[in-house]
Amino acid sequence: MKKLAQPEKHLSLFLRHASRLGKKLAVVLFQLSPAWRFRRDRLEGLCKFLAGQRIVPGVRAALEVRHPSWLCPECFALLRNHNIALVFADWPELPVREPVTASFIFVRRHGPDELPIIPTSHSSMKRETFASG
Repeated sequence: MKKLAQPEKHLSLFLRHASRLGKKLAVVLFQLSPAWRFRRDRLEGLCKFLAGQRIVPGVRAALEVRHPSWLCPECFALLRNHNIALVFADWPELPVREPVTASFIFVRRHGPDELPIIPTSHSSMKRETFASG
């Protein structure tokens, strides 16, 4: 979905496919570009669509922002009013640790200094998990 434009057009198909996950669908994550500035009208459109859609009733949503203009009271209020979580992330260019905007919290860890390295196999993922913990 390009810059949250026309959510009814783009998200309807996505939610129809995602609805097959049933109870396994916990949260839909919307991740924004670091270059994209806050647009109240686009965020309002997304919020209204999610509140009114009946494809996946009660689906929870989280918004990961990467431009500082999104960290404003106006954005936080919209997210709170629609129970959409602001993602808490340790993205190096824009760490986000507050505020809580929903009845749940969504946390994304990217690592302290650089982007994470994605393991190439399940066994390497297990080794990495045990090594760090």
